[in-house]
Amino acid sequence: MMRDDGYYECGVFDVRAHLPRRTIMADAISALVNKQSFGHPVLAQTGWWRAPRKRLGKSPAIRLRGFDRRLSILGECCSRRRLPARAAPQQPGSPNAWVELSVGDTGGGSPVVLFASYCPGKTFSLTVRDGVDWVAACNAFLDLVIDGLTGTYELVAANRDNQYRVAEPPAAHTSATAHQR
Repeated sequence: MMRDDGYYECGVFDVRAHLPRRTIMADAISALVNKQSFGHPVLAQTGWWRAPRKRLGKSPAIRLRGFDRRLSILGECCSRRRLPARAAPQQPGSPNAWVELSVGDTGGGSPVVLFASYCPGKTFSLTVRDGVDWVAACNAFLDLVIDGLTGTYELVAANRDNQYRVAEPPAAHTSATAHQR
């Protein structure tokens, strides 16, 4: 839905781009309609808007690989969303992790690239240019990781109210598609 002030909160599909992008909600609804079970690692935690509840068991964690101030900010963003995130050893493939996150750069320190490696071997990367608020960038990245986005994208804009816009990098463009949230 769209408010008059331009604030957009996507639902089942993010429809701002030329081609709508499925969110994790589309998978959940599809499973429920087909009378199948639906699971996602974030469902093991209480949503940030509710009082915490006791854990019912060990839930898969997000692994943070590397040592970087920006990775610490990403970890704090996970914590605010009640997503369990733990530091990982330097070698990939930490046990009991549903996704492993890391921060890198393209050589000169700018732009910075956020990487996600999902357990089934799929990856997602988001390039973040100078001048973008880092907390806003991390929250945008986490939204897209939770949705299970794969491929290579660039963060075009991000605000602290969780409004952001991502696009495929020019080399990967086959049409003028851009995804926003």
